[in-house]
Amino acid sequence: MVEKRVKSEPAQNEVESKKAKWSKKTDVKKEIKKEFKQEFKGKKDFKKGDKKPFNKNKKDFKGKNETEEEKKERDAKAIKRERQRREDPNFDLRCELKKLWEKLRNAEKASEKEEFVNTIFDKIRNSEKANFLDFAYAHDTTRVLQSCLQHGTAAQRRVVYEEVKLKVAEMAQSKYARNMVLKLIKYGERDIKDYCIENMGNIRKLVRSSFGQSILEYAYNQFAQAGQRNGIVSTMYGKSYVKLSKMETNPTLITVIEKNPDFMETILKDFMDDLKALTEKEVMKQTVSHRAFLDFFNLCLYLLSSPKFAEKRKKIEEIREELIDDLKASVIHMIHTPDGAKAGLHCLWFGSAKDRKLILKTMKEFLEKVATSDAGYLLILGAMDSVDDTVLVRKQLILPLCKDIDKLISNPVARKIFWYILSPRDRKAFLPDQIKLLEVGDETTTSKKPRQVKHEEIQSSAVPLILEWVSENIDTILNNPMHLPILYAAFDHSDESQIIKDKENMLVTAQRALAKKFNTVYDESHMLHGKGVAMTLKKVLRLDKVREEFKFSKVFVEECTKLLP
Repeated sequence: MVEKRVKSEPAQNEVESKKAKWSKKTDVKKEIKKEFKQEFKGKKDFKKGDKKPFNKNKKDFKGKNETEEEKKERDAKAIKRERQRREDPNFDLRCELKKLWEKLRNAEKASEKEEFVNTIFDKIRNSEKANFLDFAYAHDTTRVLQSCLQHGTAAQRRVVYEEVKLKVAEMAQSKYARNMVLKLIKYGERDIKDYCIENMGNIRKLVRSSFGQSILEYAYNQFAQAGQRNGIVSTMYGKSYVKLSKMETNPTLITVIEKNPDFMETILKDFMDDLKALTEKEVMKQTVSHRAFLDFFNLCLYLLSSPKFAEKRKKIEEIREELIDDLKASVIHMIHTPDGAKAGLHCLWFGSAKDRKLILKTMKEFLEKVATSDAGYLLILGAMDSVDDTVLVRKQLILPLCKDIDKLISNPVARKIFWYILSPRDRKAFLPDQIKLLEVGDETTTSKKPRQVKHEEIQSSAVPLILEWVSENIDTILNNPMHLPILYAAFDHSDESQIIKDKENMLVTAQRALAKKFNTVYDESHMLHGKGVAMTLKKVLRLDKVREEFKFSKVFVEECTKLLP
């Protein structure tokens, strides 16, 4: 124990000496800091070469290269601001307006927004070198005025409207000012909307303008009334019609031609020439151009059916064929609207075999979108009615659709296509207006094969595939009332030429699959209690009255006698 004490004493002394040295160093540091604080106390600015007190929480020292880069950037910004101030006398005012704009956008109360808008208006009015129009065309300040239209009161909106109303046509084709017209149409009162819609300028130029297209489309679809829509479209009827319509009180295409029969061919040709300029891809997506194409085709139908123009029938058909030849490649871009889909149907009905082939080829590339489109699916129905080459129709349309039946059958629009394949123009599935529209295609002279024969040839390849799908998806069909009509329409086919696939009778296979689903003990969970199932079963059994073979009642009895009373 003694030896250990002797050894530990020097070590302890050494530790104490180190602590003493360390305490002296810390005391020295504290004294130095006090001296610095006293020396620079009360000084805010330091001259070049002065030492600053040490602060470990602040980065006082930067690299030489970084400081130079920052200095260059700062100088460049200063030079740019100075140049903008020289070139633009309203530069300072613009900066003030943008600051107010930020406050206006972030304001929550209506009173605050109204106050900010009034402040913006006062600053613009008090400026000797600027007015509202100067700020409407700039990329930054136009947003300030747009916010004033959006967040301001009705009286404040009218202030902006009165300042810019004479330049609406010019603003509609401007890259930035067009948004002002959009806001006026969207937020303005009815008289402001009407003025902007009726004074957008030359529609034929606007429809081809990369900036004006959006304004025209928005105004036409969202806020234009029926008379205004007719006025917009009528400017695209050709120069001959525009001149002659000025002499009428309420002119329409038909009334102008009826009163000027000698100018019929001129009006029709000028109309076609104007429409040819609209067949560009970007223009073809617009609703306005779709309506113009449909009006042209409807006019052709009227003239061809009128005895007054019987002598010019051949010339009218030639003009229509000329437009279809230019339009056929663009049909796919216009079928997303009702008017565009109807115009596309005219191209299918009255185009040549070559035209139809090209339209079907473009449709195949976007078949799913066409089949599920609210208006575009009509083109598929029209193709089944009018295209003589049923082999091409089956290859391009029917077989790809049947291949994706699992995905498409759940879509209410695409489901109508399968219904049409099984039962064309069934009034249970299609509205009278839709059937009446499809009947227009029956008047075509470019299709030689009878419609009934075309449908039978299509059904010979499609019905077996649909019956096969029915037999494999009985549960899905019985649990979804919307699928039951497809089941009934499929069972309504008993001709062997339409129900055989690889030597297998698909009708009998589907009948047996359906009957087996009812072969269970009858209780509350039985299939017959499903919505619409009992009614559909009755309809399917009634089909046996006109059949000599493949009767469902026989299969039903064979499968269900044991368990179903």
